[in-house]
Amino acid sequence: MRNQPTMRALLQREIAQQERYIKEKLISLLVPFKKSLHFRVSKAYTTFSVKLKKPLSTKELLRIEQAFPLGYMVRSDSFLGEMTQHQFIEIRMPNQSSHFFHLRELLSYFCFRKTKGILPIVLGLDDRDLYAIDLATSKHIAIESDLPSYRYKLQQLFLHSLLTSNNHKRVQIAWIEEPLEHPELRSRIAPFMLTEANQAEEVLPLIVAENEKRKAENTFETRWIIFVSDAYASYHQHKDLFNALEDSQAQGIHLIGTSECLDKDTMTVKDIMEYNSLFSPSLWIDTEGRLHHERSIIQLPFFTEETVIPFEFYQLLDKRINEILGRTEIDLLGKSMDFQQVQRTLSSEINRYHLCSSDGRITLSLSAIRSTLDHMHQKLFYDMIERLSKNIYYSVGETPEKLTHLKELRIEPESGQVLINDKVAYTSTSEGGLVPLIVQSIYDLTLHAVPQTVTALDQLDEATYPQLHLVTEALQRGEAYKEIAPRTTPIALLSEIEDILSKAKFQLASKKEVGEDTSPIHKNKHILEGIDELPNKDFAFKLLEFMRDYGLLENNLITLTDVQACKNLGHTFPILLEADGENSSKDNSGRDRYYPNDLFTYNGKEYYVTNDWYERTIEKSSNRDNRTRFLEWIKSLLNKQ
Repeated sequence: MRNQPTMRALLQREIAQQERYIKEKLISLLVPFKKSLHFRVSKAYTTFSVKLKKPLSTKELLRIEQAFPLGYMVRSDSFLGEMTQHQFIEIRMPNQSSHFFHLRELLSYFCFRKTKGILPIVLGLDDRDLYAIDLATSKHIAIESDLPSYRYKLQQLFLHSLLTSNNHKRVQIAWIEEPLEHPELRSRIAPFMLTEANQAEEVLPLIVAENEKRKAENTFETRWIIFVSDAYASYHQHKDLFNALEDSQAQGIHLIGTSECLDKDTMTVKDIMEYNSLFSPSLWIDTEGRLHHERSIIQLPFFTEETVIPFEFYQLLDKRINEILGRTEIDLLGKSMDFQQVQRTLSSEINRYHLCSSDGRITLSLSAIRSTLDHMHQKLFYDMIERLSKNIYYSVGETPEKLTHLKELRIEPESGQVLINDKVAYTSTSEGGLVPLIVQSIYDLTLHAVPQTVTALDQLDEATYPQLHLVTEALQRGEAYKEIAPRTTPIALLSEIEDILSKAKFQLASKKEVGEDTSPIHKNKHILEGIDELPNKDFAFKLLEFMRDYGLLENNLITLTDVQACKNLGHTFPILLEADGENSSKDNSGRDRYYPNDLFTYNGKEYYVTNDWYERTIEKSSNRDNRTRFLEWIKSLLNKQ
C-alpha cells in the first residue's frame, strides 16, 4: 500500500505551486521583482513577501492588486508597512492543505478530556485560527474557532490543552496581568500556575533565573508558558528582564504576549524588531477589539504527518480526534508495560465503579460524584483513585499478588495470554476457579470487585459514614445525585468512599470473562425495566434524568444539543434546546416542537425537551422508531462507563 504524503510534503508541494503562480502572474504584468520570494506559513495562508526592483506608484500597486483574486494582495495598515509598501508587496495565498475542526466539538469529546497522554500545548493564534503542537508526536494542529468572540478565543489559548489532572507535571503557567482580569480562567488553570504572583517585577526575575539554570544544565522537564497581558507596555517597563529571555524557547520557556493597538507615534523600527523577536506569538488587539498577529509562530512545513478531520462523518469525529491525540488502540501484543502504565489504565476502571445497595436498586456512581466536584475537589478525587489502584490484585497460579508487585505486564502475541513479571496471570471464574487471563489488547483488561469485600450502601453505619448515609437516604427517596450533591461535604464524602473501597478487593480480569453480570446495564436493569412502555414525555424525561444521575451527560450534552448528531438518533430537531430567553418551544410556523411547560435542568441551565418521539407499531404508518434508538444509545454509553 502506497504511503500517504506527509503534511510536510503536502505543504512544500503547495508552497512551490503558489510561488510559481505568483511569479508567472507578476511576469505577465511586467512587474520587475527579485526572483527570491520570502514566505511565512500559517495554517490558513502562506504569505509571500516580494521585493520590487524599483518603487512602484500607488496606481501600479492597484493594478497588481486587481490582477490577483480579491484578498490575495495584502495592504498593511501598520506604519512600518506604509513606509515599505512601494518597495515590497505581500501576496497571501489560501492553503488548500489546511484541515480544521471546531473548538466546541473538540473540547466536549471524552477522548480529548480524559486522555492520559501528553496533550497539545497551544502556541498561538491569528485572526482566524488557533495553533497547537503535540509535544509527544510533533504533530501540529490548527483549530478554527466557532465562536465570534476574539476574547473567548484568547481565553481558549491554553484551556483545551490543560484538561487532564496530570498535565500540570509537564506544563506550568505564569500570568502577568492585572489581578482582577480573567478570574474565571485563572480559577480553571490554578493547578498549572507556577506562581500566584501576577506582577512583572515579581514574575520576571523568577523566569530569568530558571532560564539561566536550564541553559547551564542543558535540560528541562516542564514547559513554562508565560502569558503577558498588555505585553508592549510591560516590555518597555522591564526591557532588560524581557531581553534576557530572548532565547528562552530553546529552554522550554514560551512568552505569549497580547497588547492593545501599538502606539505608532512612540514606536521605532528597533522597538518593533526587539518586541517581535521576543514574544512568540506577537499578538495585539486593535482599537476595535480585534486580535491580530503579524508572523507565524509554528513553521508548518516541519509537520511530520498529515492530520485530516472529515466533518461530513459526524459519528467518526471522536475516532479522528483519538487518532490526532495518538490514542488509537495501540497494538501492545508482545510489548511490555511497567507499573505506572498499568496503574493509569486500571485507574479509569475504578473511576467507573458503582456503590450499590444490597438489593441492587440503589446505585451511586463514582463518575456521577466526580462530575459535581469543582476543580480542587476533582484533584482530591483523582488522588483517591490513584491510591485505590494500589489495592488491585492479580493471580499468578494459586497466589494472589498486589498490583504494586507488578514490574512488567506483557501480552503474548499469538495466544493473548497475559504475563506479569514473566509469569502466567490467572483470573477467577464465577464458580470460584481460576483460568488463564487472556485478552486481545490492554483495553480488554478490567476490574472485578469481590462482592463480599464491599459493604452495601444500605448497610453502612450512620455514625461512621454520615455523608454516605445522607446520600443513600436521598437516593431511596428518588432524588437524583445532582440534587443531593449541594448538601454534601465533598472532602468528607470522598474520605468515606475511600474508607469503604480501600477494604474492597479488586481483581484483575478480562472483560469477556467478567461478562454481563457485572456490566452497568445488568446492575441497573431494574431502572430501565418498563421504561419503553411509558408515554413519550415520561419516556424522554426519565431517560434524561437517568443520564444526568449516572454522569452520562457530562460528555454527551453536545450530542443532545447538536442538530446533525440528533439526526443520527432519528430526530429532526435537537433533543435538548437551551431555554435562554431567545429560543422558543415553537418553530417558525408556530408549531410546538418541544414540551413548552416542562424544562429539564442540568448544571444550572434549563432546556426544552423535544416532543419528536416515535415508535414502530402496527397502528402507525411511520417507520421511525427513535425511542428504541435513543434507549439503545444510552445503554451503549452506560456499558462504556
